[in-house]
Amino acid sequence: MLRQRIDELQSTTRTLQRELNAAQVKLLARQEEGQNLQATLRSVVRKTDATKQRITELTAENVTGRNDLNHLLAEAEHSR
Repeated sequence: MLRQRIDELQSTTRTLQRELNAAQVKLLARQEEGQNLQATLRSVVRKTDATKQRITELTAENVTGRNDLNHLLAEAEHSR
């Protein structure tokens, strides 16, 4: 009777150990996935910041170009 109970507890312990190991493997996979997602997000943020900076530069160039064009148009109008 006692031996049977010990065997049952050992079997249960082995089962629980396997389940724990499987859970740990899943947890490690999720942690790695989370780290990869964080790295991807950081990359997207950097690229977005660079794109915003480029948009700002192009907008400034556009304004300068328009101002130059307006100035040339005004000179051409004045010289007529």
